[in-house]
Order: sequence, then structure tokens, then C-alpha cells
Amino acid sequence: MAMTDSERLRRKREAMAKRRRDPSLAGRVREIQRHAYANGGAAKQRDRIRRTKEDNWFKWRVQFVRRSEPTVTVAGIMALWEKQDGCCALTGEALTRETAQIDHATPLTRGGRGLGITNLQWVTKQVNLAKRDLTNEEFLGLCNSVVEWLGRRLAQVER
Repeated sequence: MAMTDSERLRRKREAMAKRRRDPSLAGRVREIQRHAYANGGAAKQRDRIRRTKEDNWFKWRVQFVRRSEPTVTVAGIMALWEKQDGCCALTGEALTRETAQIDHATPLTRGGRGLGITNLQWVTKQVNLAKRDLTNEEFLGLCNSVVEWLGRRLAQVER
């Protein structure tokens, strides 16, 4: 027998009321909300409330997220530009406003950190497109392989 919309809504309200009455969780969630309100939302960046499945029903759990390195700022990106002297980190080619792009040295898909500037570098647009999800070492190894292959091929053609 199918449940009517009003029955489904009633059951949902009962389940939510049951979760709100849970003394171990309600106090902590209220504490986080008060702290976030008092600090202008700073706690929302640090704390995440996640639902985890436990005993066939969902309970709220609080997970603290600690940032190990500072976030990226405009000043940090400009300092990185100065450190690289406006040149590509992989080719040494001079960068312009049209050719410059920011790249992750270790890609996020390969475990690179996305929160800080320590994993970022300025590269040319062509290098960034060619590198894709390779690390710097893998990309440079691939480039060396291509150069070696071209050298062998040119030697064969010249014979």
C-alpha cells in the first residue's frame, strides 16, 4: 500500500523531532551554530556537520576540518610571480598576461594540496594543457622521452 503525501510528511516530521531530541547531538550542534553566529561564520569554514549511517538511522556527527596551510591570496600569487621572475616554471619561457596560467605542481587528482600556494606554479598555457594530470617529474620525463625519440628518428632519416 502506497503512502500518501500527508503520511510521508508526518513521518518525516517525527523523524526530525527525534533527531532534535537526541541530547548528545543537539547541544553540540547548537554550540557550533552559536559560535558561528558570534564569529561571523568563521566556524562554518572550520567545522562540518555530516550525516553518518548508524544503526539503520542517521545521526549528526561533527567533524573538525583543520587547515594545515594558508589559503591562496592575491598577494601570495603575486609573490609567486616575483619568485619565478615572470617565467614558466617548466620551460623558463617569459610569460605574458595572455600566456600565463596557474598550475598545480602535484595535481589534485594525484593527492596534491589545493588549499595553499605551496603546490602552485606559473606556467604557459600550452604547457598547462599538455601537462594535464601529470606531476612535474612525469611531465619532464615524457618531454625527455619525446626529445630522445625525435633525435633517434632524425638520425635514421639523415642516414
